[in-house]
Amino acid sequence: MWDGGTPLPNHVELIGRIVNPDSAAVSDHATHVAGTLIATGINPIAKGMAFNAQKLIAYDYNNDQSEMMA
Repeated sequence: MWDGGTPLPNHVELIGRIVNPDSAAVSDHATHVAGTLIATGINPIAKGMAFNAQKLIAYDYNNDQSEMMA
């Protein structure tokens, strides 16, 4: 995922599944997007589309094209 920052890594729905190779700052928007994608569903109304995903790699927008090509 590419966003303006990184998801909150210790959010109850995301714990242990966020990888942040860019060391970007935490972003509320990135946390929301990550939850939409992979929230585990501890809160049933917050279950993400890919709730069984083991990890989400979260990049910031810097160098996004070269990162995508790599």
